[in-house]
Amino acid sequence: ADKSAAGHQIVGMWSTEFIANTPQGPKLWDQGFELFHEDGTEIAIDNAVPPSLGNVCVGVWKSVGPRTIRLRHMAFNWNLDGTPAGTFLLLVTVTVSADGKTYEGTFESDSFDVDGNVIPDFHAQGTVKAARITVD
Repeated sequence: ADKSAAGHQIVGMWSTEFIANTPQGPKLWDQGFELFHEDGTEIAIDNAVPPSLGNVCVGVWKSVGPRTIRLRHMAFNWNLDGTPAGTFLLLVTVTVSADGKTYEGTFESDSFDVDGNVIPDFHAQGTVKAARITVD
């Protein structure tokens, strides 16, 4: 466990949107629900792909500054026939707002084939924003 994670403002549940920079301008790339745990781990479900293609991701995060974290988030990619297609990597840096209700930052992602080669067509980068989900 990363001791820098203990008590960090990121801990909790978030509704997250990723906006990719594309040649046509900013475009909604993904939406998800993320859980950041105090032990420096993270889990997310998203709507970029259907569950059968791997919409559950796990990650590790650490504090890199006041209210700021860096996240390494990973998943397996699957072919339509259920065979492995490779892996997915998402790198995120975000800062939680002073009131703890939102965060904003940047992301970069890549997918890799089963031999570990980057698939250039699946590269994305852009901005991310989120709103905290609470019981009330």
